Amino acid sequence: MRLVSAVLVAVMATGTVGVGVASAEHVLLYPLIVKGDPGMVTLVTYIGPNYNSEDDAGLHYQYNSKLTTAAATAACSSYSVTGASSVNDVLTYDATGALGHEPLFNDDTSDSFGGLGLNLVTAGPSLAYLTITEQGNGEPSWGEAQIVDLTNGGMWGYNATSFPHNDDGTLIGSSAALISATRRPVHLYPPTVATTRFTVTPLGPAMSNNSTNRTAVQLQLSNGAGGVYDRNENPLDFVMTGRVRCVGVLGYADLISASALANPVWSVNGGWAWFANKPSAAVDPVEVLTDVQYDQSAMVFKVLSAGSGANSVVDGQPIFSSICGLNNQVGLKSTTAECFEIEN
Repeated sequence: MRLVSAVLVAVMATGTVGVGVASAEHVLLYPLIVKGDPGMVTLVTYIGPNYNSEDDAGLHYQYNSKLTTAAATAACSSYSVTGASSVNDVLTYDATGALGHEPLFNDDTSDSFGGLGLNLVTAGPSLAYLTITEQGNGEPSWGEAQIVDLTNGGMWGYNATSFPHNDDGTLIGSSAALISATRRPVHLYPPTVATTRFTVTPLGPAMSNNSTNRTAVQLQLSNGAGGVYDRNENPLDFVMTGRVRCVGVLGYADLISASALANPVWSVNGGWAWFANKPSAAVDPVEVLTDVQYDQSAMVFKVLSAGSGANSVVDGQPIFSSICGLNNQVGLKSTTAECFEIEN
């Protein structure tokens, strides 16, 4: 089986957060796990130089997942499993189960997990996030993930983010997350050139145990009003808000008005906007955010699929790094063998 024919992997800038917060446990957050059908897998790696062998309670793997056909506001299903580890352990496995249910590369911990193994058990193409809790360990470890298209070739990846367990993700900093009530400028390719989608994983107090975290986002003009700019600094104003629960994907149709998308100048040339994580206290003139729970910080990736071959690129600030590969119906699986970068 051909693994990849062209690969560009970039790493999202993250680090240890929550300095000064006492905790008996540390959590690694993998904000995006993708399961394709068929041929797309997510390889998860855990590295544990600080694992506490004197209190060997093992690692707790907690998935929150939904089918790619589910609404962005739909709840996730949960699945978890525990397994042993040791000091200086490295463990790599396929979260989708396509390459088996145990650690890869002849890992000697391969007999330490339950019957369903380490993989995501959602049936069919799905999205998820994963937390790995280092039970009984007060020091952080490290992790990374690669999303691989086995059928056509292509891969992209990111570093996991570490945070204290009793923080539950609420202190993950702005170098890794789009903090609630903040915003960042984002380049918007014209829809006639590329399909743009944003994967959003809300953070918050329920990160490591269930799917109740929610985030509301909006494209804005510099004055805070909803809208986008074209390449000649002309504003197109409208009010639309995208909402995500647990993990989800938002496209232009979720964030940009139909009239703006049909604008002949913008549709051909594109432009930019502020990508805003809107706090629940903010009120739109047209849409009121009535659910006060849509107010969490979030991990956000921008996914671009370009051309008839639908090759994909993730790009832009911590909304995020330049990464190649993958476009299925939610913009995450490539359909041709050649992978290319179209924006730094």
